[in-house]
Amino acid sequence: EAPPAGAGERAQRLRAHLARQVGEIADACRTWRPHLVHIEIAGVLGHAVLDLAQHAAVPVTSYWHALHRLAPSADQAALLATLHAFHRRCARTFADTPAQAADLAAAGVRDVHLIGRGVDAQHFTPAMRTPALRMAWGAGVDTPVALYVSRLLEVKNLDLLARALEAARRAQPKLIAVIVGDGPERAALAARLPWAIFTGTLTGQTLAEVYASADLFPYPGRTTSFALALLEAMASDLAPVAFAPTASLHLQDGVNGRVLADGDDAGFIAAVTTLATNLPLTRRLGAAARTTATGIGWNALGGLVAAEFRAVVAQAAAGAAINAASRAPSDPAPRDTSDAPVPPPPSSAGTGRAPGR
Repeated sequence: EAPPAGAGERAQRLRAHLARQVGEIADACRTWRPHLVHIEIAGVLGHAVLDLAQHAAVPVTSYWHALHRLAPSADQAALLATLHAFHRRCARTFADTPAQAADLAAAGVRDVHLIGRGVDAQHFTPAMRTPALRMAWGAGVDTPVALYVSRLLEVKNLDLLARALEAARRAQPKLIAVIVGDGPERAALAARLPWAIFTGTLTGQTLAEVYASADLFPYPGRTTSFALALLEAMASDLAPVAFAPTASLHLQDGVNGRVLADGDDAGFIAAVTTLATNLPLTRRLGAAARTTATGIGWNALGGLVAAEFRAVVAQAAAGAAINAASRAPSDPAPRDTSDAPVPPPPSSAGTGRAPGR
């Protein structure tokens, strides 16, 4: 989150923390002399690190996140322009979907490559299904269980989740809903769904067992480019329901889940209701989702990312060699910037309230 404007204690504390982070990264760069810097999120810290890396002539790669969707509607266009300007300065930007890549290219972002996400399909697996856990939920062998895993924030479109679960339970009164996660909206969601089971935040084997013990996974979010929770659900043999902007990389509608056009709330509710009332269909889609997830493990993805990084480093080295060869003998050599002063962190103006790392 961008430090708030003004001279208040919280604003000063956050600005001081940001300055310390940038200083630590600058010290690390001088010590390690990296060949490349990767920035995951184009927040305030990301902008500062981009300035730092370019000051030191180090190539930068980045990952596209639709952070503008987190802002109020009136601020989204300005924040989107800021994000596009950030990614135009990067040597390469990674995106999750062809649609994202096309949009970025249209905005003038160069060298956009598809990467996607991975999942540990040995940890998240249907083999973790736990009958005793289902019994504790009150679910029999043929009782449908809808699972949702996420931070419980307003931006997660929890109103639609509640409406979908309510409609599905009217059609299938035996439906059980399990909500994993915590956040400021938990109390309101629990009041709206008093029949649902709220577990709080779970990790490790317990989380894997909960995933595998459910049947369908409605995911109403629209702000993430692809939710890792969707991949974990797919690997666990669950039938997912999601919107196209979030799901289009790995999901095919009617093949390994249900994919709805962005904004089709009625279609989302209908899809969740259908899966809650048609367990054979739910299990068929879940099995196909599992097959998809086993092909996108972290080992393969890690190799792809490493190859992308090497290509960017080689490209930067080739460009530096060409520049050196074309420089006239009388031209001064480029100065060594490894010990140059670190540029100050950018102000929060123009960066919205995007989170940074």
